[in-house]
Amino acid sequence: ADVVLMQEVAAHGTCSAACVAGAELGLASIYAPGHQQDGGTSGVAILARYPLRDVSVIELPYLSTVVNSARRVAVAATLDGHAGPVRVIATHLDNRVNPADRVRQLAPVLAHAQAWAGPVVIGGDMNTSPFMWLGHVVPVPAGTQDDRLERAVRAAGLDTPVAASGATSQWLGMRLDAIYTRGLTPGRFGVEQTVRISDHLPLWLDARLGAATAVAAAP
Repeated sequence: ADVVLMQEVAAHGTCSAACVAGAELGLASIYAPGHQQDGGTSGVAILARYPLRDVSVIELPYLSTVVNSARRVAVAATLDGHAGPVRVIATHLDNRVNPADRVRQLAPVLAHAQAWAGPVVIGGDMNTSPFMWLGHVVPVPAGTQDDRLERAVRAAGLDTPVAASGATSQWLGMRLDAIYTRGLTPGRFGVEQTVRISDHLPLWLDARLGAATAVAAAP
């Protein structure tokens, strides 16, 4: 992959798990801590085969979820690829919130994307479980979370190229994760069923930026 967007990244000391992976794989890395966890921090990160610059941490609205309420952030950076710059944003939304709050929590990320004139990629754990939540604790099957969020994304001028990806969770066939784009030509996408390093399954997308000949070796 040319770009990897990561969530629930742990950090203890000055180098996060993404920093360690970047050093091992020869990739650029950035990490933004969201909240304290297990004596360190947990947050979001970006790994890339190209330099990353103009890093921004985007504060997301705090939502009280009764259990495990925490500060949420997104991290954005500009990637300078062969065919020009693209703004890349990794994010992680709360679990156990209803569609209106989920749209509200993603709103600062969409606003950041709208303020960028060029191509954009947004990806991460949107936690779009097929439930409504009573008191942020009791799940009621509803099946509306991903549809409502994707309508808001498209209204903000972005595409939802992996909407048909199917389940990205090992449990209950839930589609929790997403990738949104603008100004790119999407191609194949899928979910890696054999990679079991968390309760989520890796979601991937091939997309082209600019002329196909400029990125033929690096889709």
